[in-house]
Amino acid sequence: MPINKYIQDLKNLSEPRKTFMEIMKVNRSEVHMANLLAYFFRSEENHKLGNIFVEALLMTNSYSLDLNENESKSILFKRKRKLIKDSEGQFIFQDAIEEQILENEKEIQEFIKLLTPVYVKTEDPTSTTDKKQKRIDFVLTTNECVICIEFKINHELNNPLEIYQNHIVEIEKKFQEEHNLQRDLFFVVLTPFKKPPSISVQRFIDRDDGKANVFSQVILSHFFKNLTNKIPKEYFKENTNNYSSQYLTDLIQTINNREINFKRHEVLKSLEIYLNNSNLNSVFHSKKGFVEIKTAKCNFKIRFFDNQHFQIERWSADNKRLETYNPIDLSVPNIFELTLKNLNEIESF
Repeated sequence: MPINKYIQDLKNLSEPRKTFMEIMKVNRSEVHMANLLAYFFRSEENHKLGNIFVEALLMTNSYSLDLNENESKSILFKRKRKLIKDSEGQFIFQDAIEEQILENEKEIQEFIKLLTPVYVKTEDPTSTTDKKQKRIDFVLTTNECVICIEFKINHELNNPLEIYQNHIVEIEKKFQEEHNLQRDLFFVVLTPFKKPPSISVQRFIDRDDGKANVFSQVILSHFFKNLTNKIPKEYFKENTNNYSSQYLTDLIQTINNREINFKRHEVLKSLEIYLNNSNLNSVFHSKKGFVEIKTAKCNFKIRFFDNQHFQIERWSADNKRLETYNPIDLSVPNIFELTLKNLNEIESF
């Protein structure tokens, strides 16, 4: 677990600020989050951002669903395993040929400029199968491409990706029959962090030496970093009466908070393991954001003071805070050892 990297990353992130989405707790709902994202993906909505969301997504690094692989690629830079047609007009999975690989960001931007308006469906039903009908979180379509997105913020990655993939293939077949045009097809799992696939999804990933699956993971915070770099600063400064800019500001902060909380969570979880291995009775309370150490005399709580410091607090057995100690700088070497040393100096265990 890259704890040192998480600690370093936290230093460069702003402090969390509770958003309206968090107050309403809609940030925990995939459906509500998806509806807001769909609004911004639609190029002709009142937000007046055009295709910026699509451009940012397609320029974000993506990762293999198989966590044993470390590949990281821009979806458009290296469109390997892209769905294309063979000489007989059948859909097959194969590596993109050199001529199909867009070489740099400028060409990606040109690709985006040529896109016709982006039409967005949420909860798009797949073709009827022998089982219950499935629904794809997002299907973004233009005359030039189709982007299939499974939006997974809370739960296990156990979705029937093969059914989704086949559904998009059928859509494309019908489109080509009607319009005699071939579109680029992109398949994305959009998630806050790299999610391991379920056993059934892993079987699909492994089929035919990995050629059956064309989905890749895109990390939500990486996507939003690209996005915020592309949106002109004036959009937020000059559009104070633009409700869309207010919605977007809240959404960006919500995604930033999720990244901060995830990295804090991983650091504190590792601290709990370290303290327990040091023979301290430690429990990580993930929802409340602190590690608790119980002793015969009192309890101690360790939490983030800010993104750069731990703070130790002493609490009574009846859960009253007795004392708060000076914050500990996270940048020091062996931060867990130093935290343990501070605990020992406060009170002998």
